[in-house]
Amino acid sequence: MAYIESLPYLVVESNGEKIEIENTPENLSSCICSKGYSADLSVTSPNGDLLISTSGPFVDRCSDTDYLSHTLMPVLMPMQTGSSLIPETRVYGIEETVSVAKNHSRRR
Repeated sequence: MAYIESLPYLVVESNGEKIEIENTPENLSSCICSKGYSADLSVTSPNGDLLISTSGPFVDRCSDTDYLSHTLMPVLMPMQTGSSLIPETRVYGIEETVSVAKNHSRRR
């Protein structure tokens, strides 16, 4: 298992806002596609290690190229091209899904 995959959640920062999201390739892809069109993103580990940065909705840098090519891109590319729907991003620790694209959350 890659380092990125072993993390319980990821921290995504854009425009000075930070959110913690569940760490799955589908969830990260959803976040990149839904928030990436309005801002560049920095994705870090819970302890602050920079893992991924984006330029718009496209990955600019990734600390683990195997994770990028074998795990993330097969899920991300269909969302970027419109051949797969973009689900709502799941925030870590919240049981309901929330729409991070709309910048609001609903807590249980």
